[in-house]
Amino acid sequence: MNYRDLSILWSLINILFIFSQLYESRFPGKKSFRLNLICMGGLIVFNMLLVLKMGVIWMGKYFILTCTLPSFFYFFYMAKDRNGRFFFTFCIADIMGFWIMAVTNLISYALGENFLLLLLLRIFLFLLLEFFVVYYLKKPYHLILQFVKRGWGGFAFASGLFYLFFSLMSGWPTRITERPLELPSFLLLLLIIPVVYITIFLLLYHQCRLDTRLQNEAILQSQLTGFCNQLRLLQESDEKNKILRHDLRHYMNQLSVCLQSGNISAARQYLHHFEDLCNDSVVTSFCKNPTINATLSYYASKADDLGIQVSIHFTAACDKLDSDTEFSIMMANAFENAINGCLKVPEETGREIKVACVEEYQLLFAITNTCQEAAVVFDENHIPMSGKPGHGIGTRSILAYVHKNNAVIDYQMENGLFKLRILFPASSGTAVPSS
Repeated sequence: MNYRDLSILWSLINILFIFSQLYESRFPGKKSFRLNLICMGGLIVFNMLLVLKMGVIWMGKYFILTCTLPSFFYFFYMAKDRNGRFFFTFCIADIMGFWIMAVTNLISYALGENFLLLLLLRIFLFLLLEFFVVYYLKKPYHLILQFVKRGWGGFAFASGLFYLFFSLMSGWPTRITERPLELPSFLLLLLIIPVVYITIFLLLYHQCRLDTRLQNEAILQSQLTGFCNQLRLLQESDEKNKILRHDLRHYMNQLSVCLQSGNISAARQYLHHFEDLCNDSVVTSFCKNPTINATLSYYASKADDLGIQVSIHFTAACDKLDSDTEFSIMMANAFENAINGCLKVPEETGREIKVACVEEYQLLFAITNTCQEAAVVFDENHIPMSGKPGHGIGTRSILAYVHKNNAVIDYQMENGLFKLRILFPASSGTAVPSS
């Protein structure tokens, strides 16, 4: 095995790593790692044996059959998303790797096919690419996968054509270095590929950021409304308390007269009346955290205005959250979805929303609402999906928040009740419930 063979082995291993960072497996991490080690490790060994036996030129012609297609079907089985998103991700990971291989091949060819230089260049460029993928591309790309639901078929088709054209042009009928007349076209293709993919990525990421910003602005506006309502209620309560303090002396005098005259019934009536006045001045607070409480107050009031019965059990302190604002936005999306679900239920059958958030060793947030079972459709990952354009952004925002915080989300639909539960890891400082 010479330096060129080692560079091919290094390239295949790194392309596998890059793809593993971009796609999402439907299996747990340890199981995915073992399967990748066995299946993809075996495929890499098989292809290296073909390189040694048949030669690099032969391998360059048939690697789509010996490597690309087997790995495609394997990862298609492993992937959580088996649609255009998977195909696009598969193509972009392979194209990034093969782009580096093509560029380094041309540099090595220009310098007299220096295979040691070829190996060193590929080591450096793949490490640089992996650093970029892990620290700069992975997080926003997963955000795009979460938020962008349409258009992946077109992106996947275009990527497939790019992939096929790139592969054929670089290896058929002979290596591109043996077809000097086609080198300018190939160099132009090498320039076009990163420009196209960077443009697609920036457009999708900008759209995600725009959708998220607009949604968050609406939720922050609702929080502001909640704060204003709380302030108004506190001001009204303060005025009522001033009146109570002023009238307290008169109530005590009248109560004393009733007791001295032995009129116990009248004394009780005065006490009950005074108790009602005190209760009327109490401001309901669902949570000690002002940001979260404002969100709960706003949506509880909104649901109540729509004739929806609301029950809130919020005992978690939420003092270990990385961001109470982000948690409030997630909760607002869940509450908004619950209200929309209730409105689809006939009013005479009863509309109800129950919110719970408890914390022991872990933080558990749960929301349950009445819902028409026929109106809820789950995708292959058991995530509710909306068939209406412009809808489903709240659910995708919740999923993005869950993914960011390494939490676990569960959706259930049973007996006319739609349930959403999110369990946060203990390491995040939140999380818990027992229910």
